[in-house]
Amino acid sequence: MQLPTKLIQKLKEFRKKFVGFSSKFTKTILSKTVGNDGMSNVIQHLIGGSDASNNKTHSIGIRTIRQEIIGQQYTLLQELYQTKENTLLIGILENTGTYDNVYNTAIREAQKTSNFAEMVQNIRHIKQLKAYNPIFLPASDYLIQPYSMAIVLERISA
Repeated sequence: MQLPTKLIQKLKEFRKKFVGFSSKFTKTILSKTVGNDGMSNVIQHLIGGSDASNNKTHSIGIRTIRQEIIGQQYTLLQELYQTKENTLLIGILENTGTYDNVYNTAIREAQKTSNFAEMVQNIRHIKQLKAYNPIFLPASDYLIQPYSMAIVLERISA
C-alpha cells in the first residue's frame, strides 16, 4: 500500500522542521497506513518486537539457508525450523546479495540449455527478477532458489 501524495508532502514538510523521525514514530505511521481495525497494532508489535510494557519479546529477521537446502523443496526447510525452539519460519527472501551476482548466476543457468525457445523463456524470467523479493508462506513444493534467505519470527527469552 502506498501512502497518499498529500500525506507524503506533509511528512516532508514536517521533516524539514525537525531533524528526523524516531523509530517508534516511523513504525506507528507505517502501521497506521494499513487501515484495518486492530491490524495497525499487529503490524506495530510485529515490527517493534515489544509487548505493552515495552519489553522486547520477539524479533523478525532473515537467516542464512544452508547450501545443501538450496534447490530443495520448502517443506525441507520447514522441517528444519520445526525443530528450532522459539523460531517460526514465515517465508523466503529471494534474490539477496548483490544484484550482479544474482543476475550473472541466473544468466549462466539460463544459457545451459541447447533449446533456443527455452533459453529465451529463461531470459524473459530473468528480466522479472526483483531484488530482495519476500515470499510469505510459499507452497510446500516451492523450490528454494540460490541467493535466498529464510524469513523468521523469533521469540526472545526473558
